[in-house]
Amino acid sequence: MCQYADVTMKEMKNLDNKICKVCQVLLSVVLERSEVSRGVLHVSG
Repeated sequence: MCQYADVTMKEMKNLDNKICKVCQVLLSVVLERSEVSRGVLHVSG
Protein backbone atom coordinates (compact mmCIF):
# COMPACT_ATOMS: atom_id res chain seq x y z
CA MET A 1 0.00 0.00 0.00
CA CYS A 2 2.80 2.38 0.93
CA GLN A 3 4.69 1.59 -2.27
CA TYR A 4 1.55 2.15 -4.32
CA ALA A 5 1.02 5.57 -2.76
CA ASP A 6 4.66 6.45 -3.46
CA VAL A 7 4.29 5.48 -7.13
CA THR A 8 1.08 7.48 -7.54
CA MET A 9 2.73 10.49 -5.92
CA LYS A 10 5.59 10.27 -8.43
CA GLU A 11 3.11 9.89 -11.29
CA MET A 12 1.18 12.92 -10.07
CA LYS A 13 4.38 14.98 -9.90
CA ASN A 14 5.26 13.94 -13.45
CA LEU A 15 1.76 14.90 -14.57
CA ASP A 16 2.11 18.20 -12.75
CA ASN A 17 5.37 18.93 -14.56
CA LYS A 18 3.81 18.12 -17.94
CA ILE A 19 0.80 20.30 -17.18
CA CYS A 20 3.11 23.09 -16.01
CA LYS A 21 5.08 22.94 -19.27
CA VAL A 22 1.87 23.04 -21.31
CA CYS A 23 0.58 25.94 -19.21
CA GLN A 24 3.85 27.84 -19.62
CA VAL A 25 3.72 27.40 -23.39
CA LEU A 26 0.07 28.49 -23.52
CA LEU A 27 0.82 31.48 -21.29
CA SER A 28 3.77 32.57 -23.40
CA VAL A 29 1.67 32.27 -26.57
CA VAL A 30 -1.16 34.28 -25.04
CA LEU A 31 1.27 36.92 -23.79
CA GLU A 32 2.98 37.14 -27.17
CA ARG A 33 -0.37 37.53 -28.90
CA SER A 34 -1.54 40.22 -26.50
CA GLU A 35 1.78 42.04 -26.93
CA VAL A 36 1.47 41.84 -30.72
CA SER A 37 -2.16 42.98 -30.73
CA ARG A 38 -1.27 45.83 -28.38
CA GLY A 39 1.59 46.82 -30.70
CA VAL A 40 -0.72 46.70 -33.72
CA LEU A 41 -3.34 48.77 -31.91
CA HIS A 42 -0.67 51.27 -30.91
CA VAL A 43 0.67 51.55 -34.47
CA SER A 44 -2.76 51.80 -36.13
CA GLY A 45 -3.97 54.24 -33.48
